Amino acid sequence: MTHPKFNEFVSIARDLFPQTTQRLITNGNFDYAAARFTSAIDEVMVSCDGARQESYAKYRVGGTLDRVLKFMSDVPKHVAGIRQRVVWKYILFEFNDSDEEILEAQELAAQHGVDVLLFVFTQTAYKSKRYTLENGQLLPIIWRSARVNGTPVHYRDVREFSAASAVGWPAVSADGDVRFMLDSLSLIDGIRLRLHGWVTAANDVSYVRITHNGETVGETSLSDPRPDVLDAFPQYEGRNPGFALSWPVASFEFGASDIVVDVIGDDSGTIGSFTRTFTLHG
Repeated sequence: MTHPKFNEFVSIARDLFPQTTQRLITNGNFDYAAARFTSAIDEVMVSCDGARQESYAKYRVGGTLDRVLKFMSDVPKHVAGIRQRVVWKYILFEFNDSDEEILEAQELAAQHGVDVLLFVFTQTAYKSKRYTLENGQLLPIIWRSARVNGTPVHYRDVREFSAASAVGWPAVSADGDVRFMLDSLSLIDGIRLRLHGWVTAANDVSYVRITHNGETVGETSLSDPRPDVLDAFPQYEGRNPGFALSWPVASFEFGASDIVVDVIGDDSGTIGSFTRTFTLHG
């Protein structure tokens, strides 16, 4: 963003490829207004690893937390009619992983208009030992737009499927004990599919099994805290309703994809089975 023609680069890319997603990944130690954007950036991901200056500066040496928070506040929600999404990426280290600071980060994110606060696990030096991928569900999540994930991968090409219909979703099992939602299906770099969804159930869920166009592609546990779901269904507080799975595709043809998800209870029996059709247009 220090390049004098950065705004020009963004505008040229938008003119040439108007449907292509543009993502800016930055440390946010910059005056947003100085860039003088005339074209929108779809997603602004800001790396800010701490909610207190003393812990933030241990990894972002020379950085100023207040400046980064102001940067996130200054990003307008829309530019030229295009929505801009702000993601705060917070890598968990041993010097910024106290429950108090994690809660402070969520409060700051809400105050500064951040769309998503992403707590990220890492394998680098000084990684958090209190919170890991194995116990990430214990992270004190209180804000509906906070998420927990492994180190994010920035893909070259992400294409979103559209669901056939919103009618009847979230789905409910015949006995009413299981609520289920498939949020999204994406094609990543033309070689992988990625699925996100959530489940709430009267009984414990062991895992979910995913079938794509008649072929079983994998199983995954419920590991995403999804505070937005728990806000809607507070009776399930203390559980992780969210799941995600990705799998490779040798070749892909545009058109409809049928996704079947079997919800498996802790007794290894199927407590719900749901099908949703997604379509990717060429």
